[in-house]
Amino acid sequence: MLSEEKKQHLQDKFKAETIRQLITLRQNLLKLEQAPDDKVMLEAMLFSCHTIKGNLGMMQMLAGETPKLAEIASVMEQLLIRLQHDQILPVAELFSRLEQNLSLIETEFII
Repeated sequence: MLSEEKKQHLQDKFKAETIRQLITLRQNLLKLEQAPDDKVMLEAMLFSCHTIKGNLGMMQMLAGETPKLAEIASVMEQLLIRLQHDQILPVAELFSRLEQNLSLIETEFII
């Protein structure tokens, strides 16, 4: 069992990395909207989403919470995977949904 001090230390590390990845994901989402065929950008977004999902899950588990935010990140990741495999088109509705989910994570997480 982890001490409260170690839990806090881990949460701080996960939080700092998650903030970095949220910033990166937001920047890359804007870029992908302008160049939806950019596979390198899409791969970077998948990495950020996967990292965010894992970090949020760990932080919420350490805090004894349900991983609600990690589930939202998972939905985003699945949409990006479907886009990567040409199962969905890079249309405005997709970018709007990704933006909404990202904003929800940012609002819930940062406040």
